[in-house]
Amino acid sequence: MIEEPSVGWYQFTHALIQETLAHELSLTRRVRLHARIAETLETLYGPEIEAYAAVLAYHFAQAEAVTGAEKLVQYSLLAGDSALKVRAFEEAFAHFQRGLTAKGVKLDGLEPAEDEEAAALLSGLGHAQLGAQDISKLTQIVDALTRAFDYHVYAGESDQAVAIALSYFNLSSGRELVQRALMLVPPDSHDAGRLQARNIAPLRYDYDKAQEAFHHALSVARQQRDKSLEMHALVAAACAAHHNGHHAQSVERNRQAIDLFHLVDLPNEEAHARMDLQHALYAMGDLEESTRHAEAMMAPAERTRTNIWQVRAIFTNENVSSAKGDWQSARALIDQGLAMSPQEVNLLSAKVMLEYQLGETDTGEDYLKRLLDTIPIGVSDLPGKVTLTNFPYYTVPAMVIPLVAYITDEISKFDVVEGIVQSVLTSPKICLDIRYAARIAQALMAVQRRESKAASELYGELQLMRGTMSPQGGVGPGLAVDRVLGLLSQTMGNLDQAAATTPIPYASETGLLTATRRRPFWTNHWLSPLNCACAP
Repeated sequence: MIEEPSVGWYQFTHALIQETLAHELSLTRRVRLHARIAETLETLYGPEIEAYAAVLAYHFAQAEAVTGAEKLVQYSLLAGDSALKVRAFEEAFAHFQRGLTAKGVKLDGLEPAEDEEAAALLSGLGHAQLGAQDISKLTQIVDALTRAFDYHVYAGESDQAVAIALSYFNLSSGRELVQRALMLVPPDSHDAGRLQARNIAPLRYDYDKAQEAFHHALSVARQQRDKSLEMHALVAAACAAHHNGHHAQSVERNRQAIDLFHLVDLPNEEAHARMDLQHALYAMGDLEESTRHAEAMMAPAERTRTNIWQVRAIFTNENVSSAKGDWQSARALIDQGLAMSPQEVNLLSAKVMLEYQLGETDTGEDYLKRLLDTIPIGVSDLPGKVTLTNFPYYTVPAMVIPLVAYITDEISKFDVVEGIVQSVLTSPKICLDIRYAARIAQALMAVQRRESKAASELYGELQLMRGTMSPQGGVGPGLAVDRVLGLLSQTMGNLDQAAATTPIPYASETGLLTATRRRPFWTNHWLSPLNCACAP
């Protein structure tokens, strides 16, 4: 029953033997044995104890009724930190969660950490969630980090507070934390430059302020010869440019960032740069170069070992597969991504559109229901609730519903779109591409309702987006704006204007340039003309 694999070490010959014997013990005896094991291992490991923290945390957890929570919390923190170092995010999350629970700290509270240990656990929990969870958890992530930040500020430990604020934020959730951290450092310091680089993305709804933060960060980076900071600043500024319709500037800055890849190993930044290059180039009509960056994104996304970036890489590659009409590859990528993140709105959107275009209406309807379930309950009809953090949960369904209606003639869900559009257009802190997504959704509804006056107004609103695919970057399915303008012109009764749209070269690859509304799905997909960008 017991074997000796090496001198002085013993193990059961089979795990079932250990399990059977353990279950034969009384609960009291089992707890006491775990306590003896934990205390013995603690003495045995001595100076190497950090490497065995996970084992000790397990035994102290089983023996908590006898040994108390102190050692359990101590080793859970050590084990979580060790797991974070090797990017074992889910394992780290479990350790920090167990430590906080043992310490009696609420996981979802807003109050500051009560002591240094609680702050460390909350900070670890936030970082572990950032790697292990999907985008829908960003609010909880920032809440945990803010609670740790608040403790360090209260304790006068500004260095620790700044370190938390410098965590990887790529959406608006971290803005308040970064702004507060900037008050703790000299304005021309290295930390100020790093914080300003973190400040660019949360400020992208105010493009001028985002540019100020970028130039500040870039100046510090070059003064300090900090290539990592330079890359952070370039990628964040490129993202801000792309979301505000400055696609050429986005491409230029991301290419500058790519030149730094061989000097610093920042897989998050490399994945981000490749993703935005794919979106910006696709928006500009360069499908070939867009595809190259989508494929190049996969490797750095995998190196991040984060769910968020791996799912984004899958969606980015699905985007170009669908653009080429490679439905088999697109479906495989969608299914792979949804297995990792079942509530990812862009992948659900892609699944809905793919199935409807291929005539699988029952499957498309099932996934449309799943997509609509992601809309925050009770918020879609309240103006001003769309932010840079939650916008995909609004704009993606708002785009998909009228696109599906164009296929099915079912417009009963347009009231949902109207509520979302109202919320988008009354939200003060969102980017230009989010507003354009709302306008395009309105345009598609106006076309189907044959509302000539609304079509005329929206035609003027969308003029600045001529010659591009919009929206992009996770905001919703990218459509050729010129095609949308053509539909609006037709609705207005201006047939000459409606005919004045010219597809760009890659549109012809699908062979579907003349596809029209509601032709048989298996011969011509009606969306293909809308999904083909038009020449500037």
